Amino acid sequence: MSYRRSYRSKYPTIPEESLSGTYDDSECEALIQHKDNIQTEYSPNGPPHSSKWQVRIFLTLLSLFSATGGFLFGYDTGVVSGAMLKVDESFSLKPVWHELIVSVTIAAAAISAILAGPLTDFLGRRPVLLIASLVFTIGAVVMGVSPNKYVLLFGRVIVGIGIGFAAMAVPMYIAESAPAHMRGKLVVLNNLFITGGQFVATIIDGAFSSLSVNVGWRFMLSLAAVPSII
Repeated sequence: MSYRRSYRSKYPTIPEESLSGTYDDSECEALIQHKDNIQTEYSPNGPPHSSKWQVRIFLTLLSLFSATGGFLFGYDTGVVSGAMLKVDESFSLKPVWHELIVSVTIAAAAISAILAGPLTDFLGRRPVLLIASLVFTIGAVVMGVSPNKYVLLFGRVIVGIGIGFAAMAVPMYIAESAPAHMRGKLVVLNNLFITGGQFVATIIDGAFSSLSVNVGWRFMLSLAAVPSII
């Protein structure tokens, strides 16, 4: 069987001059194999069906774990609304301290988000995500064991730094990891997790609101360490 004839029947769009007297049978066989490899690797339809699902599952899990940063963003900005009701009583806060403890997290997040841009370029997206998880964990522990309002304020600053890092690195990491046909679906997971974190925060606030004044808010704030460790 002539591989030139096989090549012509398989790829009729190839110009005739590409095959006429130029390649012998062994060279045509190599061309067929090379063409098949190119179609497998770069076809708009993607890899074979079984590989498609493997890639889809892997990218979905990757995005879900990465979007944990978005979950912590929503949780730490939402849980404080319920926790402050107990903190006010526990530390007898004045209004200015109430405002500081609530707002300092967003201020720290704004500054750290600016710094996270060059940091992600220098270290990469994944290392910044790992740093953000570590920062979230430290901040949650500090807030949970706070003996006074000053330590609590410091813990809220630490959490704000983690929020800024996550807000910058998570969507970039997901978008750069996902192929074009899945990018929109996966990137939106970050936004979904932010609102999901706020929703879970309200449930946690309600669940621990019945505990004593000096205990309930500590659980509310420190539970943020659980998803950050994961």
